[in-house]
Amino acid sequence: YLVLPFFNDSGNPSLNWIGESIADTIHDAVSAQGFMALSRDDREEAYQRLSLRSSTGPLTLASVMRLGQSVDADEVIWGRFDLKPAGDAKKSRGSLSITAQVLDLKHLHEGPRFSETGALEDLARLQNHVAWQALEFINPAQAPSEQEFRQLHSPIRVDALENYMRGLLASNNDDRHRFLTQALRL
Repeated sequence: YLVLPFFNDSGNPSLNWIGESIADTIHDAVSAQGFMALSRDDREEAYQRLSLRSSTGPLTLASVMRLGQSVDADEVIWGRFDLKPAGDAKKSRGSLSITAQVLDLKHLHEGPRFSETGALEDLARLQNHVAWQALEFINPAQAPSEQEFRQLHSPIRVDALENYMRGLLASNNDDRHRFLTQALRL
């Protein structure tokens, strides 16, 4: 399985960490169920090999297929998200919409789209539900029930998730250390 970072439809590049967080959660869920999911490093190498950049724009279906084929993936999980500003900034940081899709490269078949919408503060719950939906589609016989999945994947505060993802994405060690330390503290 190749899980691509979810494309940021919001137009705000400082939110790209959300797309990485969604992909990371799905990657971990797929791996935890015993499926082989390619690492972030393998994914980035495939982007480089094909001269693609994950943050420049939404990938075409052809690009998604080429990325999957370049790493010999049987299936690719990809999608997009959008964050709309909240009307009342005191209650929420905005409304987040996530859409995911599974592409079966062996049979050249697009799976259904999975969608979730809610407050940005509920990011962990939203991305966990999308991950569970993907597992349910990939292998319904072995996927845990939604309740079991929720018990295994407790929600994490959005500020901790943000710092963790920014730490993973940081280009220098000082920033990486600062973000990961803050995530751990939160």
